[in-house]
Amino acid sequence: GVGAARFFCQLGYRVIVTDLKPRKDFTLSITALRGCDNIQYIFGRHRISDIKKADLIVKNPGVPEASPYIIKARSLGKTITNDGAIFLDIAPRDRLIGITGTKGKTTTTLLIKHLLGKDVVAVGVPGVSFFDYFFARREPRFVVAEFSSFDLEYAHSSPSIAVVTSLFPDHLNRYRSFAEYAGVKMNILRYQESSDAAFLCRG
Repeated sequence: GVGAARFFCQLGYRVIVTDLKPRKDFTLSITALRGCDNIQYIFGRHRISDIKKADLIVKNPGVPEASPYIIKARSLGKTITNDGAIFLDIAPRDRLIGITGTKGKTTTTLLIKHLLGKDVVAVGVPGVSFFDYFFARREPRFVVAEFSSFDLEYAHSSPSIAVVTSLFPDHLNRYRSFAEYAGVKMNILRYQESSDAAFLCRG
């Protein structure tokens, strides 16, 4: 959540970062957000009062839809999203290459970045936030982004080039069926236009 917190902080919004884990687990994250004075931290609990006054809730991908806090937020009519959906909504889709799949996402993302050469950035890979793109010193030629199924759950936009590396049952402790899991994965191309391109695995 560091990328999202930093992004909205620098846009001037009042940000509340809340997690059920204790503060000691977030020393590095808090250090990375030093200087963001409009961030309030609530650790060890989630407060219903914070949910009630939120205009936007950015959910960590690890938080399931069945979370009682997410259910409460929905009952209050709150807008819920995540990093991947925000990125897809505002990144330059004509220069965006999105990669998903059950296996091979990171390898494919980094390989495409390498093959495209200079002035290309990769985001969404382990350790790199989607929001890092917005803090780049200069505009890259292409942005190559890795998306897990969790990242795509709230997607309402697709990149101009979409790649699906593989697709077989996974995360069925989160999704009710393989069909539901696959349907979420297909959000990476669901909103493409006729001039866009999709590369799918065979079989």
